[in-house]
Amino acid sequence: MNKTHSERIHAKRRAQERFGLELNRHHLRELVKQIQSGKAEHVETQSNRVSIKRVKFEGSFYTVAYDKNRQTIITFLPEEEQNNE
Repeated sequence: MNKTHSERIHAKRRAQERFGLELNRHHLRELVKQIQSGKAEHVETQSNRVSIKRVKFEGSFYTVAYDKNRQTIITFLPEEEQNNE
């Protein structure tokens, strides 16, 4: 298992744990396309590799950490972190 695969598994688990979302690889791919096409809102840059984005999925907005080098969502941030902005 490589780092990219591990990040995707982590993102799916956190989406389920924090929001009750059952995401599959197609859902994650659509969210990544949203980020790459500039449709997601940029919240902050954490490092050269990781940025925080707000994406829309099934009518709701979620804040995610995105790894630009691996082109994948790392995690879904909890509600309390989303509301602190």
